[in-house]
Amino acid sequence: MHKERRKYYIKEYIGFCLFYLIVFAIMLNRHYSIDAFAYSRNSTNAYVGNLNLGRFGNYVVFGLFRNINIVTHQRIFTYILIITLSIVSCTLYIHLKKHIHNLKYDIILKTSVIIVFCNVFMIDFFVYIEMVLAWCFGIVLVMLALLQIDRNMTIKNWLLMFLFMLMSVSFYQALIGFFVYFALIDIYILNEGKLTKSAFWNSAGVLLCGGGAGIFNIGLLRVLQKIGIAQAESRTEDRGLQGILSNIKEICGNIENLFFNTHGFMPAYMVLIALIIMYGMIIVTLIYRREAWQQYIYIFLLIVCVRGVVYVPHLLASTVWMAPRSIISYWSIFSMPCIILLVWNVDKLSLCIEGILAVIVMGTNIVNIQMISENVIATNRLDEQVAYMIQQKIDLYEEKSGQIVDTIYIRNDDNPSYKYKAIDFQQFELCERIYNVSWGCVEAINYYNNKEYITVLMDDASFANRFSKKDWDSLNLDEQMVFDGNSLYFVAY
Repeated sequence: MHKERRKYYIKEYIGFCLFYLIVFAIMLNRHYSIDAFAYSRNSTNAYVGNLNLGRFGNYVVFGLFRNINIVTHQRIFTYILIITLSIVSCTLYIHLKKHIHNLKYDIILKTSVIIVFCNVFMIDFFVYIEMVLAWCFGIVLVMLALLQIDRNMTIKNWLLMFLFMLMSVSFYQALIGFFVYFALIDIYILNEGKLTKSAFWNSAGVLLCGGGAGIFNIGLLRVLQKIGIAQAESRTEDRGLQGILSNIKEICGNIENLFFNTHGFMPAYMVLIALIIMYGMIIVTLIYRREAWQQYIYIFLLIVCVRGVVYVPHLLASTVWMAPRSIISYWSIFSMPCIILLVWNVDKLSLCIEGILAVIVMGTNIVNIQMISENVIATNRLDEQVAYMIQQKIDLYEEKSGQIVDTIYIRNDDNPSYKYKAIDFQQFELCERIYNVSWGCVEAINYYNNKEYITVLMDDASFANRFSKKDWDSLNLDEQMVFDGNSLYFVAY
């Protein structure tokens, strides 16, 4: 029996690993985020920056791995991320499968787990390769917290769960969304969809565990800021009640955009149509089976909690910037209805419709992962070519003038272009031109050309005096580069 079970587990883990490898293999190509060059060239800033953002786990890990340049050795770390996602997905799938009675369609459960991790938003985790250890440690700790959930929860289970979540949040706060979703849906499964006392109190415990970990993280950061160990950053400033109310309004606008076009990551209205059908089937089934009012309340509370935790971290931010990595658990919204219908053991037709919709959504995600990843890599290659062209101009100047350039003054023109014309996709920082990013522009030139130029932000007076033209629509280095002694003044179009 044990031998057969071991064979089954090995087969499942290999299958998951091959699936994720096929989907994300494109990211094994050399690629960079807008932060990668700064991290690669100045690991100390990255090390301290994590502390200032409350990512204490990152602070420790960066300290331990400071001598390893993750950006230049990114392929091995991309493999590590792929394997981590595979192991976590497969482990959670097996864990949930054990708790579902009379599971009819194994493939629907498998798809429901995979779609939470295998989606277009996960591209952000791969692009920000310098943060890969944070993603991996954080997700594994979430998995360990979730494995504590069982039919008979002990104090030891709760303490371990809270401890694992404390550590996970210290790597990346948005990972709480994964924990809350899988924990609540597992409790729903264990109680066979019934709002029992056990279901209520265990669900409340999960929310306290996740919320408590987040509050502890914020509280510790505030203490470290007050005693001068951590510095306050724009993203961690306390805005008060007025700021929170303003953020709520902005978050609602973002939610609307996510439903209609997923911030441009998916075909317009696809998400909305799929959600209407999937959750419509939940409502129809509830009515058809004449379920008690407690069932309606349970489903409603489940949706509110799982959706709410995706956006809660943005309430306290100084600016609402809902980049994919910051709402990484968003896709649980498609997983939930499939698992609910599996628990209800509904008719074959309903499960097939729900499963087909989930597969279509995941399939579209996979196709878009390839297209967006291609655009990311193409943007990187264009950035690299521009870096070589800039260095060629610097070499010519140094040869003719006898001066050695050591400082580059930078700024954007009056109407900067944040993506190349040949690139089809650009959202948030994905596919953004590195030369429009103040902390990445010179560092990219340094990285590609193995130089040590100093970055200085160009003031308005220097821009006005040295450049007759103030706006460009394309690259024109003859007009956008001005040399003065040992300095280069560079304007990004």
